[in-house]
Amino acid sequence: GRDAQREANEAITILLDQYLAAPIKGGWIDAFDADGRPVATNMPTSTLYHVFLAFTEAMRVQPPLLSQRPA
Repeated sequence: GRDAQREANEAITILLDQYLAAPIKGGWIDAFDADGRPVATNMPTSTLYHVFLAFTEAMRVQPPLLSQRPA
């Protein structure tokens, strides 16, 4: 009963605005302190791998999500 398209959009916005808003072009942030400030001193390659797989999965299920939108 949840709006999957809205939730996907919110997740993508968080990904882009928080985790991929790194000061190094093409970088990402995956460690934050209790106040939400970045504390990472390196960028593990496993993070990009997981982000890529999440994105490809979102692309795979996007057509069914769009077909569930209310008219």
